[in-house]
Parts: sequence; structure tokens; C-alpha cells
Amino acid sequence: DLNEKITWVNPAFQKITGYSLTDAMGENPGKLLQGPDSSIETKALMKQRIALRMPFEVEIINYSKDKRPYWTSIQCQPQTNESGVVNGFFTIQTDITERKRLQAQLNQEIEQRQKKVTAAMVKAQEKERNEIGKELHDNVNQVLSTVKLYLGILKEPSLQKEDLVDKSIHYLQDCIDEIRKISKRLSCPTGELNLEE
Repeated sequence: DLNEKITWVNPAFQKITGYSLTDAMGENPGKLLQGPDSSIETKALMKQRIALRMPFEVEIINYSKDKRPYWTSIQCQPQTNESGVVNGFFTIQTDITERKRLQAQLNQEIEQRQKKVTAAMVKAQEKERNEIGKELHDNVNQVLSTVKLYLGILKEPSLQKEDLVDKSIHYLQDCIDEIRKISKRLSCPTGELNLEE
């Protein structure tokens, strides 16, 4: 009613909550059914909507007579007399505990899958970094060391200067090509860029 007191409940309500019609008559639904895990925000929203004589639909944790928590979907509509004046409310409560349990299970599975994907990505990145580090150390580093050696020899009087310069240029080009290959592997593909308007 307008004083937020229960005036009637059906057998389905009695089955879900464990409260008989006699238990529920004259009680405030919030005080009768809500408990420690019932959302404060949702309770405030329901109270506000009732005060404004407006309909609402919410999901909240309620408690049965034996203190068993259950998730419920509540749909509430104001009832009006012939003049259109609100004289009470009609509420339908649906037990959605199983749906919430399955949703929580699905969310947990999604989270676990996401963790596995993230772990696999990190492992792949570490492997790629190790391979790149090895390539830089084994290939590029050795070639640059050879070029440095050749340049050191060029300081000395030698008949092979032109040959050493040619080899140095060739090896430096190999280094440039190798670094370019590594850079391409590291850069993310961005797809084609379309500048047309």
C-alpha cells in the first residue's frame, strides 16, 4: 500500500521466500526481505521511486525466512483508482539466483581465459626479445666487430686498403639489412592508410 506495507502475496512468493501470507501481511517488504548483502543504492532507488509513485525494475539480493540469500528481479508498478490517483503498488518478484550464478561462472571463465591469453602473449614477447637479442649479439655484433677490425687495419700501411674498404662497406650494409629486418619484426602492422576524402 502507500505506507509500504504488504497487503497480499501469492503462493509463488511464499515458495521463494518461505514467508506465508500471515507472516508477510502488514510488513514492509524491505525490512522483511533485505539483509546485509542487499545493495544500499538499489534500496535507495526503490524507496525514491515509491515516494514518487513511479514504476521501477531492479535486481537485488533478498533473504528468505531461513536467512538464505537469493537474487531477485523486482518489477513494481503503481496501481491507480478510476481517477488516476495511485492507491498502491503491484510487485512481481522473480528468483534469478541461477542466472546470476551462471553469469558469475561465465565471467570467471572469461577472466581465466584472458589471463591465459595474456600469459601466452607475455611468453611470446619474451621469446621474441630473446631471439632478437641473440640475433643482435650473434650476427650484428660480430659483423660490426669485423668492420672495426678492418678499420683498425686501415690505419696501418697496407696494400689491401681498397679490399678492406669494400669488405667494410659490404659488412656495414649487411648490418643495416639485418637491423631493418629486426625493426620490421618489431613494428606492429597498422594496415593501409587511406587519405581519400
